[in-house]
Amino acid sequence: MHDDQTGRFQDSWCSLLGADPADQDWPHEFAVAGARGPLPATFDPHNALLLLRGVGGADLAAPEVQLCIGAGDHTPQWCSRVLVFGQEMIAESWMGSGYAPEGIIADFWPNGTEAQLWGKSWGARGVEAVGASSIARRSGFPVDSNPLPVGWSCRSADLGDAESILELLRQAFPKYPLPEDPGALRYGLAQGDLHGRLILNQDGELAAYAALEFSEAGHSAELTDCATALPYRKQGLMVNLVERLEEDLEDVFDNRARHSLAREDQQGMQEVLARRGWLESGRLPNHFREGDTWVSARVWSGRG
Repeated sequence: MHDDQTGRFQDSWCSLLGADPADQDWPHEFAVAGARGPLPATFDPHNALLLLRGVGGADLAAPEVQLCIGAGDHTPQWCSRVLVFGQEMIAESWMGSGYAPEGIIADFWPNGTEAQLWGKSWGARGVEAVGASSIARRSGFPVDSNPLPVGWSCRSADLGDAESILELLRQAFPKYPLPEDPGALRYGLAQGDLHGRLILNQDGELAAYAALEFSEAGHSAELTDCATALPYRKQGLMVNLVERLEEDLEDVFDNRARHSLAREDQQGMQEVLARRGWLESGRLPNHFREGDTWVSARVWSGRG
């Protein structure tokens, strides 16, 4: 692309985001004008990733939507992957744009319909990712978790837990950027965007944490930030946390719809979801950045 064309695209992209992508350090939420109204979007600079939610067939002709789904054609240094959460089957249009079907999330939208995931990656990231074999559970029912050791406890996270949670996440994901200030985590917990649970050992120290993240764009809660302290791994703590969060989702939030985009290199987490009876429903190739490499993710939908 000629410099003047690149410049025009960069100007349009900055206008759409309301910010310069080059200056962003953390995920940036914005809205994209579609035929049926504003579409929620998130630009994730660390993962060079754009998430676009709620796109239907009528929205594809909107200039801003076209700008988003072609982002990697123009400025792959900012965005080398786009994942679209579609609301209706428009396979011919997506495939004509070079997008591929990557999975579904059951009961994602408020009306109970599924989200169809369409993705496209550019450059070296677009090379087919070789991943671990699937361990999807094809039949059976959720397995109850093992009792916690005597003196241990499981409870909901509160604002005072933010610092210890961040420290655990830093230990579990040393190559993934996390804010130094726990204020963002406190804000998410306070606003109800996050509902976390933690397991404490007999000394009251944090042993494991996981959370449900809620979005105005979708009905389904995302299971995220699943981490177990190194000394306590392979003891079934995460199965316990996931089971408790499933109960909270139904009892506290009157909701059963849940999903997870679980990193493929974290086989333990895949096994936890399979043990709890979640169904594997797709694969997102080269979805997350891990140091200098890309990591794929498995899509899982919880059973209602």
